[in-house]
Amino acid sequence: MEKQGKNKNQHLLRGVKKTGGLLNSGFSIVKSSKLTTYILVLIVGIGLGYGGGRLLPSSSESDVKTKSSSLAAKPRAELTEKEKLQLQYERVDKDVIKSKEKVDDDLVDKDITDAQSEMINNKIDEVAIIRKTLDNTKDEDRKKLKELKLELRKWSTENDVRNSYVSRVL
Repeated sequence: MEKQGKNKNQHLLRGVKKTGGLLNSGFSIVKSSKLTTYILVLIVGIGLGYGGGRLLPSSSESDVKTKSSSLAAKPRAELTEKEKLQLQYERVDKDVIKSKEKVDDDLVDKDITDAQSEMINNKIDEVAIIRKTLDNTKDEDRKKLKELKLELRKWSTENDVRNSYVSRVL
């Protein structure tokens, strides 16, 4: 029985030697070709790119915008009334800043005049105050917001100003 086991092992060793010889000759061909070298580097780079991406911190962890408000990460149903109000105020404040930046950019580009810029900024502040007092979850307040939106459209056409300056705050 030992002879048969020995013969089996020899047979396996011969097979390994044969395949090893084929592999070695194959690798010598690979070593000589510049194209295959570039392909191997590309494959290794892709492999490290996918694997390395999991080891490094994700971009969302270091992104300032995603960390700005912990309230925004919670589902709205889980927020208390005070937190909902605080979140609404934060959003209105951000929208006011964006709207005023747009007005300033258009003023620099001379798309609007100084008088129009001042008038728009005053209207943005006025709308922001109204917006902070209304809750968009209540039907009455939604109707008021709709009316305010219509008034703003009328105001923008009367004053020859784009509605987009003020409508962002709503």
